[in-house]
Amino acid sequence: DPQAQLRALTARLALAASCLSEAATKAKVARERSGRRAAAAKREQEQRELFARFANPLELLGSHEIDTLAKAEYELEGLSEEFHEKVRSALSVEAVNYEKFARLRQMLAIERSEVKARQKRFEEEERQRKEAEEAERRRQEIAALQGKVKALLGEISASLPVASKTIAGVEVECSEFLVGGDSFNADELLAAAAETEAALKRPAAALQALRDKLEAIEKALCAELPKYLGEEARELKVKFERAEARGTRMSLAVAKARARAKETEAKEERVKEQRQKIAKLEAKYDNDEPDDEDEEDDGEWQS
Repeated sequence: DPQAQLRALTARLALAASCLSEAATKAKVARERSGRRAAAAKREQEQRELFARFANPLELLGSHEIDTLAKAEYELEGLSEEFHEKVRSALSVEAVNYEKFARLRQMLAIERSEVKARQKRFEEEERQRKEAEEAERRRQEIAALQGKVKALLGEISASLPVASKTIAGVEVECSEFLVGGDSFNADELLAAAAETEAALKRPAAALQALRDKLEAIEKALCAELPKYLGEEARELKVKFERAEARGTRMSLAVAKARARAKETEAKEERVKEQRQKIAKLEAKYDNDEPDDEDEEDDGEWQS
């Protein structure tokens, strides 16, 4: 029967596939076991070589040999006596032989982890301490800045009205020059300009001192200071600039007066020269004009 033969063939194929799968699994397990054994043998060999490299002639690891091993392989510098005592107690030996070597390595690995953890905790505590110190330093710095700014604002508030009053006094003293200077001659302009300039020296030093203080406040102001300090500083700066502008206007008036004095002096010199020329011409004309009486007398004598 073809169908029966097909079913039998399919069953045999399934059985063969199952056998192949089982064989492949066993081969894989055998390879893995063999690999583990090889790896274990390699680790064992490496461990024996490591032990032989640090063991003393008696094939033992005393405290000195353990310190050397810890430094070379585990980056542990200067193991404590407490750790050595822990090793002797845990392994029940005074010096470690090869049979106890694996356990010693475990203890060294744990000690390394604990040392790193302690170092990390120390670094974190140090970071927090430095942050706290920096915060305290900044707090003190801000407090000092705030005190400095308040002091400067107080000085400006006290000095600015005095400087403004001084400028107003100069304006009053020199009002005739500032308002009616157009009617002055060159000498009067120069004298008035010199007088105004000398008077402006009185508030000039005070204004410069105020400007220096305002600039110091601008440098000191920061986001950590109270906002009202910045607002007060801006208000005082506006008042200062108004006072300074009044002084600047008078300084410009002095400069213009000197320039106008030069022009006026040149104009007066030209007028003077013109007058001298006219006077010379008049004098020459008077000298060249004939005398009528003398001419009549001369005519009679000739006849």
